[in-house]
Amino acid sequence: MTTLIRLSLIAALCAVLAGCGAFMAGALMAAEAEFKRKMEKACLALAGMNIVVSELSDLKIPADEGQVSTFEPATWHAESALLASGSLEAALLAELGTKNLTAPIAGTLVISERFILLVPPQGTTGVRIPFTAIWYTDKRFNLMGEPRAVVIETCGGRLDIFTLGQKDGSQKPDPHASAQALNQINARINADPVRKELWQMFQLPWQFFQRH
Repeated sequence: MTTLIRLSLIAALCAVLAGCGAFMAGALMAAEAEFKRKMEKACLALAGMNIVVSELSDLKIPADEGQVSTFEPATWHAESALLASGSLEAALLAELGTKNLTAPIAGTLVISERFILLVPPQGTTGVRIPFTAIWYTDKRFNLMGEPRAVVIETCGGRLDIFTLGQKDGSQKPDPHASAQALNQINARINADPVRKELWQMFQLPWQFFQRH
């Protein structure tokens, strides 16, 4: 669930709950609109600094970024969950009907000092995500309640999904690898000084997006 969907659902649910009141519902909707405006300004600033998600061919594991972690096998695909408006209906449609932007691609998940990468086989397109550009991280779970995929949210409601498989060739998701990768990603996000400075400049609650 993306950040804007969460805010839209809170505002919409408040409007229908007994005792919430029109004033509180209106205040939540105004706060949502203001937050969206700040997000859009921050995203424009990131784009101006070329701090964006890039889909690139022939990505390689970086050799000049200090300690690098790799997870294999991994698959990646991107989804879009854009809100047409702040309504509850739009929020639910976006959550239940996310649109795939890419087909799943197999490769190696790489966590470096500055980026998350899916390094694919030669000649195939992968992805590079700067930690500075990340709004939120989350997990997707299997029926046993174990994490089966890592979800990265960036500007425009973009969701990049990384599923880590077990090494025994069974093609089953590896919940331990997913949890380990997410912990490493969150640690890098929390330590990113550029991200903290940018979020504070736009008066965004950067601590809210730190997932532990």
